[in-house]
Amino acid sequence: MLQLEGMVYCISESNRNAPADDFCKEVQEQVREAKKDAETRRNFMEFEYKQMLIAKDAREKALEEGHKEERVSNYSSLVQDGILSLSEAMKRSGLSEEEINGWIQAHPNT
Repeated sequence: MLQLEGMVYCISESNRNAPADDFCKEVQEQVREAKKDAETRRNFMEFEYKQMLIAKDAREKALEEGHKEERVSNYSSLVQDGILSLSEAMKRSGLSEEEINGWIQAHPNT
């Protein structure tokens, strides 16, 4: 909700300032008209909420992928260095043999 409040503030601030060109004038006029219509405001808020959820999901997915890449790297290095057996690394990490061996083949001297 904080992002929406910030956006409303930015729009209201931009309405107070003189537009820089005809395009800005047109955009600001459209914003003023849209703010008058309750359904348009509601649709905009729903759209913005969906955009926030999409962004949140993308951040979470990227974070999960980053954690998995780190796990593959760490456990594969332990296997490569002879600290853990392949089966022990698979058991502890939940990674497959293909994931670990694939990393080791791609990083032979790491």
